[in-house]
Amino acid sequence: MNPPRLLVLITVLSLSLVACKKHGEAPAEGAAPVVPASKPAAKPAPKSEGTKAAPMAAPEPLDLVKINTKIREHVEAFGKPPATLQELVDKKFLPSLPQAPPGRTLHYDAYKMRVELQ
Repeated sequence: MNPPRLLVLITVLSLSLVACKKHGEAPAEGAAPVVPASKPAAKPAPKSEGTKAAPMAAPEPLDLVKINTKIREHVEAFGKPPATLQELVDKKFLPSLPQAPPGRTLHYDAYKMRVELQ
């Protein structure tokens, strides 16, 4: 082999080894990892000028103390506990029937005159 050819061959091999070694190394500490590019995120659809989205009111949190207080107020007003929670709504003690959190149920005990989560 010719010395210049040998020198070129050694140089190419050493550069390729160095390039492979750099590619397999972990990123330096504090450096962000390189993530392959994916599809660009879709832009949200523009809002039409004629319609405005009404702000959604957050549902009122379940307040057992308030409900139990309203049951006692019903007893003071009528001399007996309501037969159901709907009766509290019908007689305007509550604005609407309370909703239990997902996976739970409301239990109204007219004898104990209280509501509990189960």
